[in-house]
Amino acid sequence: MGDYVPFYYAPRSPMLYSIKCGNVPGVEPDQDRIVYLVARTEDFSAPSFVVSDGNAAHDLTSFHGSHEAIHTHVDWEIMRATYWANTDEDGDRMRRRMAEFLVHRFVEWPRVRALATRVAATRQAILALYERLRPAHRPPVSVNPGWYYP
Repeated sequence: MGDYVPFYYAPRSPMLYSIKCGNVPGVEPDQDRIVYLVARTEDFSAPSFVVSDGNAAHDLTSFHGSHEAIHTHVDWEIMRATYWANTDEDGDRMRRRMAEFLVHRFVEWPRVRALATRVAATRQAILALYERLRPAHRPPVSVNPGWYYP
């Protein structure tokens, strides 16, 4: 898995929740420092990506190498859900919410379509970085606090 760049399909992932709660060793629980990189799956062609139908580290998870798999194997209802914790009726919700679009090796900067932050101060820091570094590609940066946990 270390050879892939993971993209989640929905904000407020279980991993972000673990970070927020301080459960990820070596990672500060400050969501204000976390920036979403937004890309479009259509910008990648096979075999440079893999689609998982859940947490890539879980034994039940399957992997697929086509764009069609995004429509047939990703649980879009759970991706749109505000609450995705496991229930007595469905003990597999969290695993499915962790489905990923995995890009092999690296993602070229021009494939990043947008950035999103929790607070305006982080957006301003990114815009200042653009000014200092003057990159040819400057994806728009938005403030989307709803993509983060309260």
